[in-house]
Amino acid sequence: MTALSDTKIDRHARTRAARKARAARRRGGDTGPETQNACTASGPEAEAEAEIAAGTTGSDARPPAAEGAAPDLPAPGAGAAAPASAAPPHDGTTHDAAAGAPAPAAGDAGDRGPECAAAAAGAPVRGAPAGRRGTLHRLDALETELTEAADRVALFADRGFAARLGDRLETLCRGRQVLSLDVFDTLLLRDGSSELTRFHEIADRMAHVAADRLGREVRTVDALVARHLGTRATYRAAPTAQGCREGSLTELHRTASRLLAGDDRLTEAFVAAELDVEEGRLSPNPALLAQIDRMREAGRKVVLITDMYMHAEHVADLLARHGIAPDRYDRLFSSADTRVSKASGLIFPLVEAALGLPPTAFVHAGDSMQGDFAQPARRGWAALHLPLSRAELVARRTCHIASARALDEAHAIALDIALPR
Repeated sequence: MTALSDTKIDRHARTRAARKARAARRRGGDTGPETQNACTASGPEAEAEAEIAAGTTGSDARPPAAEGAAPDLPAPGAGAAAPASAAPPHDGTTHDAAAGAPAPAAGDAGDRGPECAAAAAGAPVRGAPAGRRGTLHRLDALETELTEAADRVALFADRGFAARLGDRLETLCRGRQVLSLDVFDTLLLRDGSSELTRFHEIADRMAHVAADRLGREVRTVDALVARHLGTRATYRAAPTAQGCREGSLTELHRTASRLLAGDDRLTEAFVAAELDVEEGRLSPNPALLAQIDRMREAGRKVVLITDMYMHAEHVADLLARHGIAPDRYDRLFSSADTRVSKASGLIFPLVEAALGLPPTAFVHAGDSMQGDFAQPARRGWAALHLPLSRAELVARRTCHIASARALDEAHAIALDIALPR
């Protein structure tokens, strides 16, 4: 087979790469040589700290695979760990509840449609009640503890913290019938690796699957580019719902299969490979699992809502692999199915309609200030913000920056994937 790198696909990626690489160098050059593990390189860690301190964001790229091997990237299953000292000190300042909308897996807010882009900026959105745009939100003790945690996963496993979290949720749930939870980075906790690293691992699995099924070599970098183009296509070409677009894991890998095999034959195998990689990068949140069980024992309902290109069946599969069977929650909603998201605020009325309950019946908790706090609060839901720690952000950005640099150096490719924020 002619490798994708010899086709229009790779030429397009290389053109983008040169532009991205020049922009990255203008933002700041090397601060030191990279270590064997790209995600723990001193230069990228310094850049990540500077990005967080400045509150800036950048474009993401995916780790390279020089003919399928990537010695300077994290080994599969390994996360990037940042020491507590790597996180800038928490300044106790307020945060804008209308800011910080999560980006889709690839591309900018515009990929999701004009109304979703407006919602991400805090503008009023059709179907969502008028909110207090620009309202300042001061971190409380629970949020501050999470923000300053050296290890957020360990904090959720701490009995004292779990008790405090449980008390807070019990207070919020008084007079309300439904506990709603975000899934990724909330009920299922991610490790310190960047999206970039996960996508490279997925591409490596895809390349092996394709080689086995097609009987010829498929390079990891080609699978990576095919997956990325599939992501771009599903977010940009998907039909809109109320002005929004959402991605689809199935459609993403259907496009990748067509690029690598010429038809759809690899779609299901690629989806399975992605779920296998995701499983290894996730762990269940013991504090929230205990709370779920208490809520259901008390006769309340539990729903899960995720802004994700994975369909509900894929998310349910990952939950089950981590011991969270469907009988432990009542409903699961994914933006891949609803085509509207938490970030836009438009998924919340759909959840209300599905359960036949008003906004005042719901309490929602999650890690995104925009999708899990500001938007449900605008709708009239009680909301609890469970933010990522600064140490996690440093670890993920360090991993991302190093991987992007390694990809650029090995293949002159830069993929427009958002820097972790």
